[in-house]
Amino acid sequence: MDFAARTVMEWNSLSWEALILLSIFAAPLGCLLIFRRMSYFGDALGHSALAGVVVIYLMGWQSPWALSAGAIASVLLTSQILKFLESQFRLPTDLALTVSSAGMLGLGILLSASAPIQLEHLLVGDLAAINESMVWFLRLLAVVMLSFLIFMWKPLWASVIDARFARSLGFSSHRFDFLLLALTSVTVVGLIQSVGAILVATYLVFPAAASLAWAKSLRSLVVSSIVFALASSFFGAYASMRLQFAPAPAIATFGFLATLLSHGVARLIPSKD
Repeated sequence: MDFAARTVMEWNSLSWEALILLSIFAAPLGCLLIFRRMSYFGDALGHSALAGVVVIYLMGWQSPWALSAGAIASVLLTSQILKFLESQFRLPTDLALTVSSAGMLGLGILLSASAPIQLEHLLVGDLAAINESMVWFLRLLAVVMLSFLIFMWKPLWASVIDARFARSLGFSSHRFDFLLLALTSVTVVGLIQSVGAILVATYLVFPAAASLAWAKSLRSLVVSSIVFALASSFFGAYASMRLQFAPAPAIATFGFLATLLSHGVARLIPSKD
């Protein structure tokens, strides 16, 4: 039995719960990344975090907390490489980010040959392998993200409007960006387990991008992104179960189609402004 068919047949309630939890906390995080013009940066972090995750596997640890530490360490290393390429080699930011993230992704793939996990699972996820400890990890992330949105709404909104305006209110944009970096790094651990390292845009980019066509405020963008993420998850999962192929590419494809359809329909509806 091939990987895709096995993955679909071994799905359980934990797999479905993981999709719901990912939609709840990863989609709003993607909205914040888009407003900070860091969406490509977030996608690149998913690629670069693979190396740190693989190193943790090689050390014999497989808990979500250990994997998160590896992902954060890998992201911080990528950030330092990025700064070095910008300052010493004078590379443009987008080029330096591409070079550093692609290099770390290649390193992760190379190291995975000796890791006790299949490369295919790392690249496109394995929802059937999600266990209770990973689901508890995702539950905690959902609580942290929702609490972050509720209690930090004022500085979030201020930083979205203007970084200088946020600083005038006493909020540090640098600390906010670092917090986004940490949250993204930890989120990548759940994304690698579910949709893989190369499809992190499935939850970090597509839902927020689809919602931009309709949202009139940051709050409506966050809520609608969760709805788009849930819809893509369930339609993609259903299609994979019916057609017997890996769920992660199916979910990513539905997210992509939802983004195109959302903006296409929005263009056909006349604006009231």
